[in-house]
Amino acid sequence: MRTPASILLVQLYSNGDCLYATAVARQIKQDFPGCHLTWAIAGFCKSIISQNPYVDEVRVIDEVQKNDIIAFRKLKKKVSGEKKAGRWDEVFVTHNMDDNQALYDGTIRGMIFRAYPHPVTVPVQPVLVLSEEEKQRVAAFADRNRLPQFKNIILWEYAPQSGQSKLNFDFVLRVAERIVQQPDTCVILSSSNSFSPSPGIIDASSLSVRENAELTHYCSLLIGCSSGITWLSTSSGARQLPM
Repeated sequence: MRTPASILLVQLYSNGDCLYATAVARQIKQDFPGCHLTWAIAGFCKSIISQNPYVDEVRVIDEVQKNDIIAFRKLKKKVSGEKKAGRWDEVFVTHNMDDNQALYDGTIRGMIFRAYPHPVTVPVQPVLVLSEEEKQRVAAFADRNRLPQFKNIILWEYAPQSGQSKLNFDFVLRVAERIVQQPDTCVILSSSNSFSPSPGIIDASSLSVRENAELTHYCSLLIGCSSGITWLSTSSGARQLPM
């Protein structure tokens, strides 16, 4: 093996799964001191690992759509060929597709950790490093929506891109309207879908996925669905909220 070792980690999507895999990236850096780690990731998720101190290079892979096993197998064959040609010393594929699904025991994070062939002994908290610009944008959002005037600020993840929430917007809005009848209470609806806000019900679609981690520092409760925002709230860049 060359020094430093050149290593490829394949974890394409989604945001929550990639957050889990940040622990694997950290473990690789511990197991292979001084290595150059490249992370193969889908373009729509690459921001989640921006500024990650354990990732040296990002390789964008957009040809593998969700559940497209044929495209995924082509990718695995391609990177295996690259390893044989000497481009990589090690290739670790943790992505939840094809053979790795046999490692599933009820949790995606457990599957991802088992797909890495060495014990995961590093802290498993998802790693997220926010820029000062991201923090400032969230501070401006908080000022614009007068968040400091509320005592109870509820962040609600209701429409994840994973599609695992069955709640529709009309139902969420009706529930939010009842919640904000409580004194000094507001509800921030977090999704990529914009809507017309009403008193006490705040549209957070202007924030990036990453910026929701900073938003937790202004909130007092999370209503999550164990998708990307939920796991962002457990990351190193967030404040862990009661759920």
